[in-house]
Formats: sequence, C-alpha cells, structure tokens
Amino acid sequence: WGEIAAATQGKYLYQDIDTANTSDAMYTVRLKHASRNKDARDSMQVLIGAPGHETPVTMTRVTANGYGDKVGESSDTIATRVSNPKPADREDSDHTGQWETYTGTVTVPAGRPVTRFTFRNVSSKSAWNGNLIDDIAFTKARRLDYDANGGTKAQASQIGYRTDATQGAVETVA
Repeated sequence: WGEIAAATQGKYLYQDIDTANTSDAMYTVRLKHASRNKDARDSMQVLIGAPGHETPVTMTRVTANGYGDKVGESSDTIATRVSNPKPADREDSDHTGQWETYTGTVTVPAGRPVTRFTFRNVSSKSAWNGNLIDDIAFTKARRLDYDANGGTKAQASQIGYRTDATQGAVETVA
C-alpha cells in the first residue's frame, strides 16, 4: 500500500500507461482505499486522461468494510469510513479490515499514445493522516464477437465489452 501525501491538498501519485490503439479502448481502474483517520473521511479522486489533461472518473464502491459506507455508491470523489486504524507512525500496519474497493471505467480514444492514471488527494484532516491506496489494477476491455451456430443464424448474437471474465455472466443479445 501507499499513502498519497496528506500534508498538502492536491498532491498526487500517477502512472503513465501506453495506450496506443487504432480504435477506442475501454479501461477499468480498480483500487482499494482506506483512511488513516477515524474521525474524518479523508478523500481522493482518480483522474484519467492525456498527461496534463486528466479528468475525474466516477468510481463505484464494490466492497464495504462495515463502518457505514454502502456498496454501489458512485462519485468522482472516494471517501472511506474506518474504525480505529493503527497509528500513522506504525509502518508495519496493513490496515486489516479498513479497506474498501472501488472501480471505474473510462474510454481512451484511438490514437492517444499515453494515458495518465492519477490518484489525487482531495482532503486530509491532518498532515499525518491521509489517503491510503492498494491493489491498483488497470484492465483493458476487449470486444468479443462470435458467429452463433457457425453462421446458421440470420443475426449472430454478440458479447459486448467485458473487463473481467471472472465477474458477471455472459448475456445473450438478440
């Protein structure tokens, strides 16, 4: 896990990703978030775009730690309630039971060679308590098409964009 600098609002971490594609591509970003502060909900944003031109992404909470946040809530600002995390000076803390998982999707236009995924501090109650992030993943969705029944149907069914084959069910589309 890593901490986004709590001392100054607007500080950030980022990763530039090679996104050179000949067609638009969908990316999913997934991460775990926790706060070091039980008395205030520190908050952050995920921004994605061309370097220097990133915009906030709507993120949806897909797991909750049981301290009042609800699965399914969406916002362009992430804030996670925690109970009683270990003190900030305990670097051996893994913050067990404090993490919540968030996911969001963005379309990267064809021809953009590099896309920046930025994680920005929006608010922290103090300089020693801040936003913690872990298990960050970027997944490129791929369009899957198939010819139903070896081409014997007049209209073939198609599978739409799926970002993770282990989640969700395949849906039949007329």
